[in-house]
Amino acid sequence: MKDMDISLLRDDSLAKSLFANGQITDWRYPDKHGLCNRNLDCKELAVKEVLSWKGEPEPTRVFLHPWDCEHRGFLLRRTEYPLEHGWRVNSHAISDRQPLIQFITQAVQDEGYCLLYYKAFNKPFCSYYQRHDIIHWSLVIHCEEDGIWLFDDKGNHPYFSGSLGFVQWDHLVSEWGVGEGVALLDYDPDRRESSMSQLRRLSEFSVIGMAEQGGLHQLRTFINELSRKAPEELIPELERMEFDVHYFRRLREVWKSYALQNNLFSDEGKNLLHSVCRMWSLVIGVIMKWRRQPHREYQSVMIGHLYNAHEQEVRWIRYLSEWEGSE
Repeated sequence: MKDMDISLLRDDSLAKSLFANGQITDWRYPDKHGLCNRNLDCKELAVKEVLSWKGEPEPTRVFLHPWDCEHRGFLLRRTEYPLEHGWRVNSHAISDRQPLIQFITQAVQDEGYCLLYYKAFNKPFCSYYQRHDIIHWSLVIHCEEDGIWLFDDKGNHPYFSGSLGFVQWDHLVSEWGVGEGVALLDYDPDRRESSMSQLRRLSEFSVIGMAEQGGLHQLRTFINELSRKAPEELIPELERMEFDVHYFRRLREVWKSYALQNNLFSDEGKNLLHSVCRMWSLVIGVIMKWRRQPHREYQSVMIGHLYNAHEQEVRWIRYLSEWEGSE
């Protein structure tokens, strides 16, 4: 394992952006746009960092998407939509070792970065190793002859010190295969639109997804099924449920952040968004408590918070269906 001497990165033009007064960016805390790991997932956090280097003035708009919902058993899901506001993730599925190394090296040389996506369950340098069978994203910020420097708040010791880590090529490509690859950002100014036009469109699609296509019904069914399970059936699923609910609520949080910063809704609308996000925070909190204290009875509290979250979602979608924003 290489010594974590981050000073060698200070001559790299993009890596300089990761340092502020000698400190590495911490995705746990909101930036000036209110963006952090509370409202963005791993892919979006990596994209956010690149957007800041490229001077995007309104990064929050890139991550605004319609609301929807579906569930499968214990799994709570929402759709992963493409980026907004003119930006696109241009992905390349590469499963062979040498083309992978060549692409990353060339991308960092030409663009100053590379996005990396991989099956976290198989990668010991990721904290999801042997825990979550998901595709995870990291940001490559520097290449060396024997490996790469990654920026990621889900790095695993001893590869990472804080959010910065070094992974040797051999460790990176071990068990690398189908469904994994690399990506860069593309930009098309013709795909940008006014903030109100974007919000009207996304609001309309949110009403369609949650009301007309059954997202609210799916959420209610998910809660009903959890309420009928015995505690011993739920306890083994709590870690995954916590992960899913975190992901599900992030979109709600990014809407709240953008709406409050730009004063786009009435006081009623802003209060409803606050209520939606608050209820999902309470759900997360009780799941975390139950994980730490599985012998305690938290099921009824969790289900109560979930029903309240559903009620607030219903009220919010009703508000959106009647909302008419103006420039």
